[in-house]
Amino acid sequence: MEDPKAGILLRFLRSLDRETTHLFLMGDIFDLWVADHTLFATRYAPLVHEIVNLVRRGVEVHYFEGNHDLHLKEFWQDRMGAIVHEGPVYLELGDKTFRLAHGDETNPEDRVYRFQRWTLRTRFIEAVCFNLPSAAVNFVGERWSGHSRKKRPYVNEPVKQRARRFAEEKAAERPFDYMICGHTHMRDEHVFKSGGREARYINLGTWLVQPAALEITSDTIQFIDLDQPA
Repeated sequence: MEDPKAGILLRFLRSLDRETTHLFLMGDIFDLWVADHTLFATRYAPLVHEIVNLVRRGVEVHYFEGNHDLHLKEFWQDRMGAIVHEGPVYLELGDKTFRLAHGDETNPEDRVYRFQRWTLRTRFIEAVCFNLPSAAVNFVGERWSGHSRKKRPYVNEPVKQRARRFAEEKAAERPFDYMICGHTHMRDEHVFKSGGREARYINLGTWLVQPAALEITSDTIQFIDLDQPA
């Protein structure tokens, strides 16, 4: 855990009080985590420990697979007790409907990425990920992760507008109050009307720019910017 942002996440997890009922991890939580390899559990042991502590305390932890962390169910759900999602889900929290997802589907026109995403989740690749030695998975995964990082920044006006249109399209298909996702490295909020109902799209941005959490209570929904390490 050499990344200082891992320390920020660790302190944030430890700061969650007894009123916390849910924790949503929206994908790409780790630079790389594939399948159930001990290598990753060891590398990120302090974070794993804190997340499991929250689960044991009764917090409902939802972990959305991203493009840097995938095939997580055997470790994070079956062993650790989190709820793993491979794609978007709709949840009722209080009197609001939330559409939650990692966010890597917000540009349907990016056919190259969609094909890569589909390939990585085929049963064949899943079996390879579980059965290759940890060192080999890490070697390949780090190169995939590095390639993905080089494609930054995702942040530009066409990406922002396409994500907003995607949110409007999804609201027309199935109404929601909030659509929350990440992936595009762009913090953004977009309020719109769909079927006479107000909806809000929120993109969480990236910890590579500013570590932050989105806090949802019965009365408010707001960003909390987390301090950088001293």
